Amino acid sequence: MTFRRAVFGLCLGLMGQASAGTLVVIGGALEPGNEAVYREVVAATQGPVCVLGTAGEDPAGSAADYVADFRGYGRRAVAVDVTVENAAQSTRDPENVAQLARCGSFFFVGGDQRRITEAWLSGGEDTPALAALRERFAAGATVAGTSAGAAMMSRVMITGGSSLDTLVGGEDAVTAAPGLAFRDNVI
Repeated sequence: MTFRRAVFGLCLGLMGQASAGTLVVIGGALEPGNEAVYREVVAATQGPVCVLGTAGEDPAGSAADYVADFRGYGRRAVAVDVTVENAAQSTRDPENVAQLARCGSFFFVGGDQRRITEAWLSGGEDTPALAALRERFAAGATVAGTSAGAAMMSRVMITGGSSLDTLVGGEDAVTAAPGLAFRDNVI
């Protein structure tokens, strides 16, 4: 099976819920030279890629790197500044919400998926920024992410721990928390 068919099959398998959008779930450490993965995200995109560095330790730096990568693959890309530190304002800022409403796809960088849910959800409820993202997803936009950006896509996300410790009752058992719920029945 070719990589293209495998990714396409994964996307089709993840689409079917209450959305018209596509999820592109990418393992960790997406490298700039991984043309096949970038091409899949770009091929599934109508409009600019909005890069979200929320999960990163250096959100602005992480987002800038991926913006450059997407531009290198021929797609218009912009960083949207939503961090845990600025979320109270940035997820409600009419300019940010309007920018998200114009995105053809959304790319979440890796880091810590808890930062994503902490910033984009407010007391367990969607912020206006997340509501705009969900509207675009329902209209057919792509949501892609690597590592933490992939982990947060499910209703329940793994937040840490070891499978072995979980099986043997160790101290580092797997922990979970609510994700952004773009897809049910997967973790």
